[in-house]
Amino acid sequence: MTANRPATGQGFPALLKLHRSDRKLSQLDLACEAGVSQRHLSYLETGRSRPSRAMVMALGRAMDISLREQNMLLQAAGFAAQFAQRPLDHPDMDAINAALTRMLEHHLPYPAVVIDRRWNLLRSNAAMDALIAMAGDPDALWARTCPDGSKNMARLTLHPNGIAANIVNAAEAVPLFLHRLRSDAVASGDAEELAFVQDLFEMVPPDMRQLVHDQREQALLPVLPLVMEAGGMRMSLFTTITTFGTPQDVTTDDMRIELFYPADEATRQLLGG
Repeated sequence: MTANRPATGQGFPALLKLHRSDRKLSQLDLACEAGVSQRHLSYLETGRSRPSRAMVMALGRAMDISLREQNMLLQAAGFAAQFAQRPLDHPDMDAINAALTRMLEHHLPYPAVVIDRRWNLLRSNAAMDALIAMAGDPDALWARTCPDGSKNMARLTLHPNGIAANIVNAAEAVPLFLHRLRSDAVASGDAEELAFVQDLFEMVPPDMRQLVHDQREQALLPVLPLVMEAGGMRMSLFTTITTFGTPQDVTTDDMRIELFYPADEATRQLLGG
């Protein structure tokens, strides 16, 4: 994880430089993409110049940061947030909810979940509920892994008292999952998200954490399945991630729909697909 990372509350210049550095963009790269001179961008990062609202929006789009992060950049520069964050039960989200319901139901008999940017469970279908139940009583699993009352899929997966013990290929699957979580957190530039991922790292054994950094040469499958075994049943699954194409709300921008598919014929038959 990144140590001594600047806090996002340090103001617009620090936050702008943080996002640019995270995306490995030079000042010249970002200036060209945003349609501004490199000199002006340098002045913005040192605080010698103050940005207009339009400039902040242009820089946010050029860096391809999330709507949540664009709001933070605007507020750091002294402007009001641009994008709303409506709860899923808001009337404006009716079409979104209908689409989510359709996707989850039509994916049966295969598991599917809807999560937010920190892997909090928002929706799931019956097949996903059954998959979690393979590892034990769901209420007890959630209570052990998420004592704060949340339902976080990353914690459920990695916590030693969650489903980690049921992952047959944990030595391969868990490091890749951790790498994905860390990469997303670093790209977000969100100190709270980085702290959340650091907490997840500390849940797994040290030797498994080390595997995140190891580069091993081997013949790779098209995708690495997650292999689970419990109650005499064994399932091998891979996933796809779906996002909204043109989000204009922080909630929809943060949302991910993860669809699970059988990686072998035995799993397909077990799921009834």
